[in-house]
Amino acid sequence: MATFQSKNEAELVAIFENAPIIMILVDEDRRIRRANQIALKIARQQHDKILGLRIGEALGCIHATDCPSDEDFSQNCQNCVIRNAVLNTFKTGEAHNRSETTIATKIRDESINLHALVSTSLVNVNGTNLALVCLEDITELKRAEEDLRKSEERYSLAQRAASIGSWDWNIETGDLEWSDQIEPMFGFSPGEFGKTYEAFLACVHPDDRQFLQDSVNAAVENDEEYDIEHRIIWPDGTIRWVSEKGDVFRDDNGKAIRMLGIVMDITDRKNADQIKDEFIGLISHELRTPLTVIIGAVNTALSERERLSPDEINQLLQDASLEAETLSHLISNLLELSRFQANRLLLYPESVNLRNVVDQTIEKIKRQCKPHNFVVKLPRKLPPARADQLRLERVLFNILENATKYSDEGTKVCVFSKIEDDHIVVGVEDEGMGISVEDQLRLFEAFQRLDEKRVTGIAGAGLGLLVCKRLIEAHGSRIWVESKPGKGSTFFFTLPIL
Repeated sequence: MATFQSKNEAELVAIFENAPIIMILVDEDRRIRRANQIALKIARQQHDKILGLRIGEALGCIHATDCPSDEDFSQNCQNCVIRNAVLNTFKTGEAHNRSETTIATKIRDESINLHALVSTSLVNVNGTNLALVCLEDITELKRAEEDLRKSEERYSLAQRAASIGSWDWNIETGDLEWSDQIEPMFGFSPGEFGKTYEAFLACVHPDDRQFLQDSVNAAVENDEEYDIEHRIIWPDGTIRWVSEKGDVFRDDNGKAIRMLGIVMDITDRKNADQIKDEFIGLISHELRTPLTVIIGAVNTALSERERLSPDEINQLLQDASLEAETLSHLISNLLELSRFQANRLLLYPESVNLRNVVDQTIEKIKRQCKPHNFVVKLPRKLPPARADQLRLERVLFNILENATKYSDEGTKVCVFSKIEDDHIVVGVEDEGMGISVEDQLRLFEAFQRLDEKRVTGIAGAGLGLLVCKRLIEAHGSRIWVESKPGKGSTFFFTLPIL
């Protein structure tokens, strides 16, 4: 056991014993000659039991071995920061300062990873050179850093999942930091953003810039809530919508020094709101038109029946009946879309005679649409299809209605079919205005109609083909169109053979 003789050394002993870090004296064979109280506490051993051990053995390192030669040491021992620091200190006399290491310990069946900063220096005690090994236990610090890292990873994951970014604006310097999620949200590649308030303002749509600045000033100067929506412009010219919320932080004198906030891309919501508003306006118009005719016809028939001939009253009632069918057709399409959106679109497939369905649907169309020359070309021996008959009638009605709307009165509308593998292919061909490639790409989307310049005066909500797509796909089949402007269109869909 190392001892100290001088009075000055007594003070050093007191410092050594009571130091808040692990302090151990080892000889050139790296065996412990003396250890302080904190070292004994962590090693959970008495002083006389720890003498002669190597540091790894004393601390319960799972890689430690007490072999006189280094030949049998594991690779972990060969690379041990503590071992190499001690060896180098004895060899060169140089001190080592706070090298980080991790000791995988197992003391009394308890496994702990001890994180420490290793410092070594050469000291002479009573004529003997010893190495003073100091280990600063940073395990709790490492745990805190790991917890912080995990917390930041979870926060970053949550931001990515919710498409939310965070920003931190230093009001005094103008510096602006934001999370990784914001740069792509604003159309930038990593590192492209200027990281200043002015650079941020440059991203804001010119028409919204004053509104944003007024909102920021109100929050900073008057402590008003910062909760706004505004447009931004990407470097490529794309316009997007974002929502921002922020809080102002002040010093002890009430001066605003920082503003922290979050930003979320709400472009999809804004687009959905716009579509909803357009839909409500469109549907309101489409509902109002037949209702106006129905109410007008019925009221006229009731109020003027004494002055009207039986034929005139009959015509009014026929007009009301046709508009009621139009209204019923529109509502049926809306109900089908509503069922699809709510995942409640249930089919009731059965054996269906396609010829009967085509004939019945054409008769309905004839009562409602302007006259056309309807031609049916179905094979004599056409096998039954497996389909929901009511939904199949809905699909055919929607396609035939479109064919009559977008082609001149008296032109031919042909319904035909053919067999391909285990499916029946049904086609509806018209001699109408045709459809451009651009319109074909969006024809089966919600509220889409042909180029408005070409269809002015033709009523419709743009729902029919979307309903067809949903119903046909629900049958496990597909629908498509082939067309050229000015040369008519042919809509195809498939049905499984029973």
